[in-house]
Amino acid sequence: MKTYLLSIGLLLVVGCQALHTKPTEVFYLKNEQTTHLKIIENLEARLFNSAPPLITEDKIITGNAQDGVRAFDTNGNEVWKKEVEAGIEGGFAYKDNRLYFGANNYMFYSLNLESGIEVWHFKTEGEVLSKPLLVNDRLYFVTGNNILYCLKAKDGSLIWRYKRNTRDIFTVRGAATPVISQNRLFVGFSDGFFTAININNGSLLWERNLATSIKFKDVDASAVVDGDTIYVSAYDSALYALNNKEGRVLWSVDAGGSYPVAVVGNKIYYSTSDSRLLVIEKQTGRITSEMQAKGIFQTALVKDNLLFLADSAGSVKTYDTNTDKMLKEFYPGHGVSSPLVSPDNSKSIYFLSFGANLFHLTYGWKPDLGVY
Repeated sequence: MKTYLLSIGLLLVVGCQALHTKPTEVFYLKNEQTTHLKIIENLEARLFNSAPPLITEDKIITGNAQDGVRAFDTNGNEVWKKEVEAGIEGGFAYKDNRLYFGANNYMFYSLNLESGIEVWHFKTEGEVLSKPLLVNDRLYFVTGNNILYCLKAKDGSLIWRYKRNTRDIFTVRGAATPVISQNRLFVGFSDGFFTAININNGSLLWERNLATSIKFKDVDASAVVDGDTIYVSAYDSALYALNNKEGRVLWSVDAGGSYPVAVVGNKIYYSTSDSRLLVIEKQTGRITSEMQAKGIFQTALVKDNLLFLADSAGSVKTYDTNTDKMLKEFYPGHGVSSPLVSPDNSKSIYFLSFGANLFHLTYGWKPDLGVY
């Protein structure tokens, strides 16, 4: 009788423990909001919404290559619009209620972020196709005809300019955003050269020819600096790891690209011009795995041990970086036309689609209440 009662007690204890076991967690990727940008669809070859959206505390700024810049509140309501002839493609920078961007009409602008009213503009010698870099109240950007500018953010006055001595060549549309490391600017140009520029006066410190192709020589991908190493690609050539002191080649991977790499730990995620994502060992350049896109992958977004991949002709996919398992997939209806943007300390992702829609996704883990 005692043995029988003891068995019942054990079963009750085990049963209660099972009932209080933490539920299994499942990953979610949810569309919180879709805002249609209402552009006129013509000139189908032009990439209308390539500029990454800018996310501030209370606004979302978008631009397209047709009519200009729009600001929305967090509910998707338009707050202001700045019409710009031929639109913009590069992207934005902002600081202290000032918005900065270059345009296809040979102008660079500063606007009041709250009202959209123009503060100043600067006339350039070419289309501004790169996202500007804003550091220490200086703006750095590249035009489509291979001129690197440095302006004062306060009033738009010119500090210096650096121009490549290049003849007319057939190029891919785009331009790299400069990056800064150790008081030097690193940026590539459409003639196939990657350069180190003196940040104070715009003089050339060193240059490296990365273009092995006779077709497209462009170095439109922004460089990524990791310690003493620079990772940068040429469109029709290869991905290079360079020593940042003199530009010496450490290793290369024979696959061209036009988007910056993502460096996470000892891994490099690299989107190629031939529709692949390569996972590469950072130290050696050895390819460990690859994925195929329907179109072209944007720069991989790696955050919270998750890999987000956006396909120009497909969906946004999420992978667990520890297991490489695909967790969720979101179809925007059209391919993804802009890089994915995720503000710091948030579980949100923003991007633009070829259907002229601005998407706001959220992600995370939640209890699977159906599993105990």
